[in-house]
Amino acid sequence: MSKKNDALKKFQKTNKLDDFILLKHLRAKSKFLIKTSKKLSWEKFTSSIRENTDSKSVWNKIQSLKGLRRNKKINLIDPNSNQLINKPDQISNNLGEYFYNNSSDNNYKQHFLVYKQKCEKEAISNTSDKNCHDQIQINQEIKIQELTHSLKKCKSNSPGLDTISYVFIQNFGTKTLNLLLNIYNRIWNEGYWPQKWKTGIIIPIPKPDKNQFKPEGYRPITLLNTMCKLLEKIINYRLTWFLEKINFFSTKQNGFRKNRSTMDSLYEINEEITKTFENKQFMGVINLDIAKAYDTTWRHNILVKLNSVLNKGRLLNLISNFTSNRKFKVRANNYLSHELTQENGVPQGSALSVTVFLISINDIVQNCRLPVKCNMFADDFNFWCRSNNLETVKNLLQTTYYQQHRNMGKQNRIQLLTREGGESKSLLKIFNATIQAKINYGAILYRSAANSTLKLIDTVNNSGLRLAIGAFRSSPILSIYNLAGESPPTLKRTELFIKYTARLSRLNKDKNSDVNDEITKLTNENTATPVKIIHREINNTPPWDYSYVINTELNALSKQNTSPEIFRSYCSIFSAEAIAILKAIETIQSIKHTKFVILSDSLSAIKNIKNKNNPNDISVLIQNQLDEAKTNKKQISIIWIPGHTGIAGNEIADKYAKLAASNTNTTKLNISSYDDIKKAVKTQIRKKCHVL
Repeated sequence: MSKKNDALKKFQKTNKLDDFILLKHLRAKSKFLIKTSKKLSWEKFTSSIRENTDSKSVWNKIQSLKGLRRNKKINLIDPNSNQLINKPDQISNNLGEYFYNNSSDNNYKQHFLVYKQKCEKEAISNTSDKNCHDQIQINQEIKIQELTHSLKKCKSNSPGLDTISYVFIQNFGTKTLNLLLNIYNRIWNEGYWPQKWKTGIIIPIPKPDKNQFKPEGYRPITLLNTMCKLLEKIINYRLTWFLEKINFFSTKQNGFRKNRSTMDSLYEINEEITKTFENKQFMGVINLDIAKAYDTTWRHNILVKLNSVLNKGRLLNLISNFTSNRKFKVRANNYLSHELTQENGVPQGSALSVTVFLISINDIVQNCRLPVKCNMFADDFNFWCRSNNLETVKNLLQTTYYQQHRNMGKQNRIQLLTREGGESKSLLKIFNATIQAKINYGAILYRSAANSTLKLIDTVNNSGLRLAIGAFRSSPILSIYNLAGESPPTLKRTELFIKYTARLSRLNKDKNSDVNDEITKLTNENTATPVKIIHREINNTPPWDYSYVINTELNALSKQNTSPEIFRSYCSIFSAEAIAILKAIETIQSIKHTKFVILSDSLSAIKNIKNKNNPNDISVLIQNQLDEAKTNKKQISIIWIPGHTGIAGNEIADKYAKLAASNTNTTKLNISSYDDIKKAVKTQIRKKCHVL
């Protein structure tokens, strides 16, 4: 660009033909450079948009594309004078008083206050098993692996009062990280959080469709010191592992738990509705949302429940101290309010708050007795009943008492955005992240609706894809989906349904029928013996106490032939190798010897077995088998060997594997992993799309 400007100045002075030709040449290059840079910048800007990108990030980018700037200034009206408050410090203090009142004892009824004061005067008795091995493990000192693992998951750029960001901590050297670990272990051993770490900054976030000139139109999000939140993540990781292992949480709770989602609650209700129609019954459903749930959580109740499952150790002591003497300040329009006390509840924005809140409301489902059924997603509570008599339904639901604070009438609005000059690839990303994500959510529930109803939804999908790829309105629908690389809505709903039912089968061994029926239609394989999806288990050993022997040294051992078995066509090589290792360990359990070596040329399978934080379902089974073998005083080493390099035993194994695959008498294993089912479904859907 600078060369073009210099050439222009030179030509204006000399007016020579050579200088004019050079100017034209440089102008052409600069235009090409600008056009290419705009294209690359656009692609980079939209490349981070995915279907699973959070809505905040998506809409921030869309607002930027439209050239809109959000006015983040908070304005409040004085309720006494009906005048706009001009002083920023007064605005922050007014919001602070409002949030203080939300957590005060004034929110409780008088009879509960009397009961609350009486209980809090009594000492909490600890009824947990002190000799439990898991209790010893969760109270071990914090290890450097836990610190680095939790640090990798920290993404927020909003620091607390200390103004230290995660990026700063993530760039710590080894010595500094060890120093931080020593600080954490001192806090862990003493059982006290620094008071400054228990003081948060509340950022008021506008509530949708609420009056933003009143404090009631804002909800609080607490920013805590990053050093504090990092330690909370480590402690929360231990706590959730332990609670899930002992099955502490109700099976009806789907909120903020691994491998569970809002769809689980909706699907269960949908199944009940289907049964209601089939049996020609009546059904009533009540949906409740607990008002000020986090702000009014009874802290004493949390400690009582924790004392029933945790012994008096480091974890319990630190959580007890976490819930006490919490302070906050409100930041509004770059002004901080005076410091206030949070009398009750837990801070929104804390890593530990979600788990302790789930603990506090865990027993709420006990108030539902059959034939009334219920489920929950955090504080969203649903209960229903079906019967042949409508009056029976009404009476049963009315006797299931809960205070109703449900705000209905929410309306989702979808805005389709296009940009002149935007490429189809980028526009498709925005379309998938905004419109199609909303259409696909709940598709497994409405897939059986009438065609006339489905057509209304499909029309929106068709229009969005047409605009994204720049197709004419007269373009055939199937060609639009083909150009966009998307599956038609019918196949998409089938794909989502199979993946969801496969996930249910993965979590519950008894739910295999639905997924088998749909897989049979897709793969056209003989399923006289239904496929069994490997069940997801919890590691018997905590991830921070990992001690499996994955050895890289080769040992010469005699090789023994085993009975050949083959898997279904959609079983991946990784799964076959991992299951082979699992079968080897299961065989070892029945052998009297104490030292064993397993040789495998599958590096991916061995690496996944070493993964202690998020292993594959088969790898979890292997890890648990290794734990059992260790308990039985058997030493097992898993060694990687290179494949197809002339190693005699490995070549013999490959030879027998090929012969077994072509032999009709070979036993066929009807097991598969959840990941294999997902890949198989995606592949089969693509094949059907090509046929269309």
